[in-house]
Amino acid sequence: MGDKNELARAYYNLGVLYTKTGNFDASEEYRRKALEIAEKIGSLLSMAYQLNGLAYIYILAGRKLKMAEEYLNRAMDIFERLNIKRYVGGCMDTYALLFHKRREWDKCVEYFEKSVKILKEINDLDSIADTYYDYGRCLLDMGKRKKAREKFIEAIECYRKLGNERKVREIKEFMERMGIS
Repeated sequence: MGDKNELARAYYNLGVLYTKTGNFDASEEYRRKALEIAEKIGSLLSMAYQLNGLAYIYILAGRKLKMAEEYLNRAMDIFERLNIKRYVGGCMDTYALLFHKRREWDKCVEYFEKSVKILKEINDLDSIADTYYDYGRCLLDMGKRKKAREKFIEAIECYRKLGNERKVREIKEFMERMGIS
């Protein structure tokens, strides 16, 4: 089983790399392979993680949004049953991204707020920072520039506490490009 876990982890990592380069087809392929292994060995946590990751890819690519929602529902069910709040909060962020893509603004805001609340309860600063950044982008698309700026600043503050100056620079550069710095 250990070898299969390692292989699933390698596929997952390849999927992440392809996501970062925008090659969503390759990312999906490797995430699917990781999911198949997780299902074969019966690892619920790995299954949920892969389902959430596949949903994230579909949302970024703007395709298969119905399937993304189905995968999120399955992932959330597992994360809640396992009572892993970090992943429940992360899944809420992914739901918010789905609603953002669909331009369902009220649900988008609701799920970002749920994500932040859960992540603050467990003091997961890195995930909170990511959620604030995603939330800021949503608010920007909604035309709420002032509120978006506030969320970007909250993300920057979190990343500073974590010592992640690269993310601080990235967000500041993004804010400048958007004219909200």
